[in-house]
Amino acid sequence: MRVLLRKLIAQLDSTTRAESTEEIEAVQHLRYRVYVEEKGWDVTENVDHERRLLSSPGDTAPETDIVYTGTPDAVRGAIRLTTWAPGDLPESVAQVYGLGRFRGVEDHVVTRVTAGMMVPELRGHPTALTALIAGALRMVVKARQPTLWVTCCPPGLLASYLKVGLRPTGGPLVQHRTGVLIPMVGSSTDLAHLWRVRSPLLPVLAALNAAGTFPQVAPVLPLDMESGESNVLTDPARVLEALRVSPGCTRLDGGILAWLPPCLVEQIAAESSVLDVPAGTVLARAGVEQREAFMVLSGLLEESRHGLPPVPVWGGDVFGTDGALSLDGRRVTTVRAVTPSRVLILRSSRLQQALVEVPELAQAQGNRILTQQA
Repeated sequence: MRVLLRKLIAQLDSTTRAESTEEIEAVQHLRYRVYVEEKGWDVTENVDHERRLLSSPGDTAPETDIVYTGTPDAVRGAIRLTTWAPGDLPESVAQVYGLGRFRGVEDHVVTRVTAGMMVPELRGHPTALTALIAGALRMVVKARQPTLWVTCCPPGLLASYLKVGLRPTGGPLVQHRTGVLIPMVGSSTDLAHLWRVRSPLLPVLAALNAAGTFPQVAPVLPLDMESGESNVLTDPARVLEALRVSPGCTRLDGGILAWLPPCLVEQIAAESSVLDVPAGTVLARAGVEQREAFMVLSGLLEESRHGLPPVPVWGGDVFGTDGALSLDGRRVTTVRAVTPSRVLILRSSRLQQALVEVPELAQAQGNRILTQQA
């Protein structure tokens, strides 16, 4: 099984631009399978149920590249990239990704990465997603020379996006039908950062920079991104600091951190990120397939389930275990921030490890982790 997975991931590195109608419709068919048939999205526009195609008005636009791996008869993964010349970036796009905080963004070629998807046997493997994004960006960077690339990332996939070389923009979190998304940005000329994260894009971007491919434009990263101030914390030291000052470290009536050994808390911090979410933000939606859980570090949220009164969720509590611990990853509860809140993105593997190492944890949580599965 592991050998097969490695072969499938290797295929993602060999990407093809969809140019013919057959290729584009093959990608649209995969899109239909993933979003309509598997995820159950109620799509009413640009959908052909008879032919099982889900399209987008931008699929055939001249600024769009649809990149896929596999063959038209068996597409394994696909992603869409839209590139704008300097000065052509729509204001609506700049707002979604928080680019108004960036100096001189109008001087840059900008590529937006959207509609990434993979066949079920590859889904859930971070290495596969990283390979797909990196393969598509390599192709488009060579053809269109963007100096900036932007996308929105589900919280559970943040670690994979960071490995490509993307960073949170610090712009407002984006509310989506699946929950919340994090605006991200990457730079084709920031080789120092790509080297720090060991990005798979580094070799091709280093060669293109050495060849003078990119125009000489000033860096645009906001000052607060350089200083680490953001609504998304990804630096392990700052994440650990946020955990240590959380009420969950001292709350013995159910706070998870108070029960965990220090070494496990440090492991969690090393591979997790922290989100600051405004009041009213929906972090998890019932019926959506999501594998990550969240730990509340501060603030008040409410968890609702069909037919039952909302339940308060506060510092030290864990929510989202319905998706993280279930076989199909589908949530049965919806969680909304009542006040401005800070939450930790918690990998399902670390949650499972905590439950194994500290059996008292489920009881200390007031059986929340177990009752969410019922």
